[in-house]
Amino acid sequence: MRMPRYMPTIRQLLTLLPCLSLAACVFDDDWNRSESTAANQTENFTYHAVEDVDVRGDIGGDFDGFVVFAGDLDIPDDPQAQTRADTSHARDMVGFISERPALTDGDSAQTIADRLVARLFDQQARADELLSGLISASTVSEQTYAGLGAVTKQLSLDFSQTTQPVPTALALSLAQLFGVNRDNGDVQNWPSRDSDEPESNTYTLHLSVIYVNQDQVVVMASVAPTNLADDYNHLLRSTTTPTNVTLNGLTLQSESQRFTAKGGGGLADFLFVIDNSGSMGDEQAAVRDAADIFSSTMSASGLDFEIATITTDSTVVFRDTRQDGGFTRDLDEFRDDILAGTTGSATERGIYNAEQALLSSADGDDTDGIVTQAGHPRANANLSVIIIGDERSQYPGTFDPNNNLFIDREYRVFAIIDTALNDGSQYDDLANSSGGSVANINNAAVFPDIFTEIAILAGAASSRYALDFTPIESSIAVRVNGETQNRSSNNGWQYIIGSNALLFSGDAIPQAEAVVDVTYNHLPIQTWLVEPATSIDARFAQ
Repeated sequence: MRMPRYMPTIRQLLTLLPCLSLAACVFDDDWNRSESTAANQTENFTYHAVEDVDVRGDIGGDFDGFVVFAGDLDIPDDPQAQTRADTSHARDMVGFISERPALTDGDSAQTIADRLVARLFDQQARADELLSGLISASTVSEQTYAGLGAVTKQLSLDFSQTTQPVPTALALSLAQLFGVNRDNGDVQNWPSRDSDEPESNTYTLHLSVIYVNQDQVVVMASVAPTNLADDYNHLLRSTTTPTNVTLNGLTLQSESQRFTAKGGGGLADFLFVIDNSGSMGDEQAAVRDAADIFSSTMSASGLDFEIATITTDSTVVFRDTRQDGGFTRDLDEFRDDILAGTTGSATERGIYNAEQALLSSADGDDTDGIVTQAGHPRANANLSVIIIGDERSQYPGTFDPNNNLFIDREYRVFAIIDTALNDGSQYDDLANSSGGSVANINNAAVFPDIFTEIAILAGAASSRYALDFTPIESSIAVRVNGETQNRSSNNGWQYIIGSNALLFSGDAIPQAEAVVDVTYNHLPIQTWLVEPATSIDARFAQ
């Protein structure tokens, strides 16, 4: 995966804050959006809102932050207005951004994020009339951004049939549970529900946590009804992305990059590793159904993709139902290959088998694995490994999730597993260290979301539009042959933080030889190289 030239930690930026100008940055180029951020500041942080959401900052009580919302009606004519009054827009998506102390929730982004999710079912949540109707909260995906001190989660929330909240009400309940700055705190002056808000008993929740220290934590959450989440995927992501939060007073710098499109969305190879032991019957049937979603997402992405399937069995061979070679572009064949049966070995070696399949003598290994023998990954193709199983990894010998073939060769690993078994299993560790994500196999209803997430991240990893610096996402502006392009998960572009790249989809995929211009704000590169990490940590602790 291609990383930006510079990615500072929030901890580094806090140390360097006294060295920086307190001016706000404004682009000179007239087609870039200038930042008007004063109203979008908490005590220590600035939230840079994307253009397609409304921001309301006059929230009171024990809450230091903002409400964001978006709907299906036109936004005001002035796209540079970062903060707008409550309007009559339909509110299909509502979220919040808050600064708060860690309180008793932990001492890292990971532990705090896990605690917040667990809190959905604690005594405080049960006392909330709306949250008392919550039946389940299933993790669809999770990603860790160590350099940003951040964790993001996507969850599927299921309520009882008699509990059908509107987005504004659900976001308020979550703000009171996740976002207040004291125990049992209260949120005041929250917007009242809009007259035409949709009611639903199933929701998609995007949750992000940035941990700086015990006194400074940023929590971001956005929700939309599940049946609308596809349409709002780009906003659910962008309203909760850690790169839209900076310290107050930082002077941002502008960057312009120009690309000449090669047509299509790049090359992507996928290796599925399927647990075919006796416990996997129900899950594999669900996986085959979800493969339809994965297939349609890949088709819309414009990627040149090929897919192969192996199992966790005792021998490493391709699943090749049509006997025409291990890798295929035929999505019907992929659907057959992925349903691997339940007669395999009870010793489930997902990581080991994937590693053996990917061995390459050209890269210094003693032999070539079956993937290499099949000519994959193809030249200039990104390769992603998707491991699906319901048991812990049973790697024969010692395996280091942070030092291995997958990391060295930039193969992103995704783990769809029983997350209750994470302790003692290395699937989740490898997924996080390789830039992939972890999802729970035990809720088949969220499999379509899982595969959509995998397709998006894999597509971004093979993107031909990688950025040189980590952007403030809200500042990104894109033109193709001089025409401004929309931010959209269906027909437009998205920024994918894990790859620091733009992903185009649908009819918006640039044609060959098209000129793609991208401009954005980013943090000043010269400042976070001043102090070594040890000095930063020592000064920060003072």
